[in-house]
Amino acid sequence: GQFQKHYLGPRATSQSEMNLLFKGTPYTLAERYTELTKILFLAYYYAVYLPLGFFFCTAALVVYYYSDKFCLLRVWAPAPMIGSQISTLSRTYF
Repeated sequence: GQFQKHYLGPRATSQSEMNLLFKGTPYTLAERYTELTKILFLAYYYAVYLPLGFFFCTAALVVYYYSDKFCLLRVWAPAPMIGSQISTLSRTYF
């Protein structure tokens, strides 16, 4: 992460090695979708027994938003090229 970019990157012996250090970690968009829908479905499932769960869900989604925003801008590699199937499925069923 940040150690590779700020400490090891400037000390690399070649440009290709430096490019590898600045590349970032890969991520999958489908994994992020499943995490968010899992939190929402659990909040709705236990809403009768735990109405306060909606506030916990909101807090969790806010934390996920800011952590994903930080990782997207600072840690993760550029987004992979994907089609529109995930967004179409999510829009159709959710």
